[in-house]
Amino acid sequence: MYQCNSVTVYQRKIFDIQVYKCTLTDMTSDSPLREKTYKFASQVVILCKKIQEDQREYILTKQLIKSATSVGANLEEAQQAESRKDFISKISISIKEAYESRYWLRLLRDAKYAETSELEKLLSDIQEIIVIFGASINTAKKNLNKTCVDS
Repeated sequence: MYQCNSVTVYQRKIFDIQVYKCTLTDMTSDSPLREKTYKFASQVVILCKKIQEDQREYILTKQLIKSATSVGANLEEAQQAESRKDFISKISISIKEAYESRYWLRLLRDAKYAETSELEKLLSDIQEIIVIFGASINTAKKNLNKTCVDS
């Protein structure tokens, strides 16, 4: 997801120093994680809209929409990170929002606001997203001390 694939050495003539620049893997629009977080968010919005229309429940659904859409939004921000630390920070926010989304989904399930099967599918999806983000954070932290200047 975010790793240093190759290192190129650039010579800066003004200060006569070497700058190491990483070539980073880029998550394009067809990235499985970007697609997965977007699909999850859109499914949550549709579900919440249905719950709001059918049962006039707005508090829990509003909270869920905020956290579920924030998962992918922070992933998008992470792609524009200015450094590895910034990347880790944005991904850390994404995983926190994913955990919050899981909480609201469990609450809606247990309060019987929607079909259990529909909520279980979303719970399964968000758990998979949490695992992927966890692995991404671990990889980024391992690579944090590499001799690279992030682009």
